[in-house]
Amino acid sequence: MKKGIIDQNNKKIFITILVMLALMGLSGVMSWNISHMAEERCWDTLGQSVGQVADEIEIQVNNDQELLESIADIILQQDTIDSPEVQNIIDGFRPNTMTSHIALLLPGDKLMLPNEPIREAGSVLSFEEEAALGRHISGRSVDVRDESRLILRNFVPLIKNVETVAMLYGVVDLSTLPEKFENTAYEGQAAAYIIDGENGEFIMDTWHKSLGKVADFAGREAAKGYSYEQMQQDVFDGNEGYCVFKSKSIGEYLYYYYQPTAINKWQVALSVPESFAFRDVKRTNLLLIGFMAIEVLLLAGYLFWMLQTTKKELYEKQKLAETDVLTGLLNRNSYENNLETYPAKCKNNLTCIYADANGLHELNNTKGHAAGDKMLQTVAHTMQNYFGVTNTYRVGGDEFVAFAKDESPDRIQNKINEINDCLARHDYHASIGTCRQEMPIDMNQMIKQAEEHMYKEKSRYYEQKGIDRRRRL
Repeated sequence: MKKGIIDQNNKKIFITILVMLALMGLSGVMSWNISHMAEERCWDTLGQSVGQVADEIEIQVNNDQELLESIADIILQQDTIDSPEVQNIIDGFRPNTMTSHIALLLPGDKLMLPNEPIREAGSVLSFEEEAALGRHISGRSVDVRDESRLILRNFVPLIKNVETVAMLYGVVDLSTLPEKFENTAYEGQAAAYIIDGENGEFIMDTWHKSLGKVADFAGREAAKGYSYEQMQQDVFDGNEGYCVFKSKSIGEYLYYYYQPTAINKWQVALSVPESFAFRDVKRTNLLLIGFMAIEVLLLAGYLFWMLQTTKKELYEKQKLAETDVLTGLLNRNSYENNLETYPAKCKNNLTCIYADANGLHELNNTKGHAAGDKMLQTVAHTMQNYFGVTNTYRVGGDEFVAFAKDESPDRIQNKINEINDCLARHDYHASIGTCRQEMPIDMNQMIKQAEEHMYKEKSRYYEQKGIDRRRRL
């Protein structure tokens, strides 16, 4: 297997060298014939990059809203909206997205902010106004705690009995927003912008030190065939377009491309100085297009092959890393990786089922390891049939753990009875302990109690079956 992997890697290296040599040869032939790049090529590059930034913004905003909705569901499960438990949720939020922190807007214009008592929202926020809008993202606003700080608010309503009881929102700090997006257009030299098409205000601007408005471009010298007025009208109308105007700070033309997004009436834009946009491209002709087409085909073919082989390798490695070879169940690595995800998957309760196959050691000694393996496989497949492929794990030699979400104690007990009956038909037996917790769930405590119940069942089994056990010895 190792030799096969090495051979495969050598093959990839060999193909990579061939591709690189081909590209180097083509680049050498083309380099002498490069001419001025057409303006359309610049717009194509900016347009593609703007689309990528717009897609990334939409993905991050949607991810944040899904995260906020999950937190809102957890808050709604608490006894009261303004309880200490809810405050702990607000305090304990640790951002890894656009959102810097979360807060709760309550009726009466009260605010639950991280790590401080409930306070008045003042003139900045109105519960009635925000609740009337439902799930939404605000325009550019100021922070309640520091009005010199510009922010956005991503609102999600908390609805109970068809009534909005609070508005959870995530705060996006506009001073750090550029750090959340990777702009690689023109080696990172292109400036990126987000503009609110409702009022022309900039939400993000990596070119200037402060956030202004589209109206600030008024009076700039535009290149022939372009106008500031058309650009401003496009922004407010939500149209895609481009413009060329002179920058006051560097004294040369900026190539400026803008495109609407699916978020509010936001427009995403990129600009690049003319000198940098046309730095390396001075000539273009049919020969260049022909060679570039060959390069693209070579790269596309190589990348397609590489992606297919890499995808296959990753799948196989991941399967080996996450699956128990003997039983086909998810293994302990998967168990430990997935453990903390279960509380978020439940609405009301979670049950841990901890099982131990009885008599494995004795069976190995008397009938051989093949017989022991067969018993483990039977126990594994039986538990998997009742608790599902994604919820059943082999966590030790003869130990198995399964989880059941939002199931009644009677239903769990019926499944356990059926498992025991199924195993008994094969002359096998497993000691099974359970523990059920309502939300909120302490996974460690629940698993520990289920394991303790399993050991009690195991002791009871051997006490009752002591003679049979000794006879098998």
